[in-house]
Amino acid sequence: MNEVLKELRELEKFGPRALDLLLDLARSELRRIPELQRDHSKTYDDYALGFFAESGEELLTAVLLQAEDDDAVGRMFHTWLHRWMIDEARKGSRGRLRESLRKRLERDHRFRRGPVPMHWQLVDGLSAVSGVDPADLIDVAWQRHVSYIAPSNADAARLRLGARGELENLLIAVFEAAKGSLSEETLTTVIAVRLPYQVDPTLSVLDVAALPAPAPTTPEMQVIAEVETAQIAEAAVVVYAALTEVERRLVPVIDDQAAASALLGKGRSATYNRLQQLRVKLRELAGSEAAARDILEVVIRRCLEGIESPAIGMDGSASVPSTSLEG
Repeated sequence: MNEVLKELRELEKFGPRALDLLLDLARSELRRIPELQRDHSKTYDDYALGFFAESGEELLTAVLLQAEDDDAVGRMFHTWLHRWMIDEARKGSRGRLRESLRKRLERDHRFRRGPVPMHWQLVDGLSAVSGVDPADLIDVAWQRHVSYIAPSNADAARLRLGARGELENLLIAVFEAAKGSLSEETLTTVIAVRLPYQVDPTLSVLDVAALPAPAPTTPEMQVIAEVETAQIAEAAVVVYAALTEVERRLVPVIDDQAAASALLGKGRSATYNRLQQLRVKLRELAGSEAAARDILEVVIRRCLEGIESPAIGMDGSASVPSTSLEG
């Protein structure tokens, strides 16, 4: 019936239906982001209103230009709000990331400041401020490999943004796709979404299992949830298939080094290295941050089910996995 889109077009501003959708989505997203739940001074209404104040007008313009029905409106609302709330959850590390990016850009001769304050561009690129959707730039960033380098205890405060030259190559690809200069704010957002674990090394791949997924509360959200669930399930199958039998048994204890060491039969150092390798693999396989946690949640459940049930051999006989996880 496209009631939300009709309202937006008629009023050219957020009306009751659009605001209800935004509030429903904020309630849903807050239940999925533990970092924000720890701040008991704010409710989902506060986050919805904060998003509306900062990005409501920009979102309205994008919806009126791009959306063809209420399903599209719901997807756009969800994507924009989700990214904004993730950004809110990371504000503690955001300033550090912005400063690190600025220094990297200043040191590399392939980049220079744009004509607008706090903007950057390629030395041989266009100077006009880019009009490309940041979501498209994030997609470009995900096509570039950046190694995960875990910080040592002595170097925990330093951001390790990939191996030598990887971040710069990613930024070049982003600028080329942008076809113009980009603000430090946009660049920071792109990198924060692309490299969530490097930016905030306190995040755990098992944070995904902390809370149950909320049930959709509107028809629009139901449609969005069904599409996302199917996509997440398909992605999880790919991730699970890429794991070895050893890795599948390690996933449920990835944050418990003592348990992992007992399963592997290895010492502390060897176990730590093996778990770090597994973390890197999971993060790369899970893909974009927008869905990574949901994908990993499915993978974790699948791995737990594999441990609880005996494996079935090729001849149909049941076999219990070895307690020695060599290889």
